[in-house]
Amino acid sequence: MHYVIIGNSASGVAAIEAIRESDQKGKITVISKEPYLNYSRPLISYFLGRKVKLDQMNFCQKDFFQENKVDLFLNKKVEAVDCRKKYLILSNGQRVAFDKLLIATGGVPIIPDIKGIHSKGVFTFTKLADAQKIEKFIQTNKVKTATVIGAGLIGLKATEA
Repeated sequence: MHYVIIGNSASGVAAIEAIRESDQKGKITVISKEPYLNYSRPLISYFLGRKVKLDQMNFCQKDFFQENKVDLFLNKKVEAVDCRKKYLILSNGQRVAFDKLLIATGGVPIIPDIKGIHSKGVFTFTKLADAQKIEKFIQTNKVKTATVIGAGLIGLKATEA
């Protein structure tokens, strides 16, 4: 059995653990478009606020993937999925076959159609790369104030950071 998981956050890691509880021998492949092993997305506000460092954001041990015999494809985007023929195609053109597929990519921010929304200095805040871009923008432009659109949990965490 070949299990493929698209996404490398909490649900992907939980899926690996669940698979290994019932299948010790099946092949597991994890594909993530992000370049990082894994990290806790709720901690990105603490990273931006300098309460945690990058190496404190992982929620499983660095050898977790090796111990669970997981083939890990980082910085690779899935471009296409053929569920009938059971394969997917990565951004580098590589074809990956699967028996079981889990798409655990998380949510995508809703960007409202507001004039100026794509201007310099406007960011989403759901990934570590977002926090890094914001921090670089703040430092480069000596930003002292910010406006947050959205009062959900992500908006509140961004405001806190």
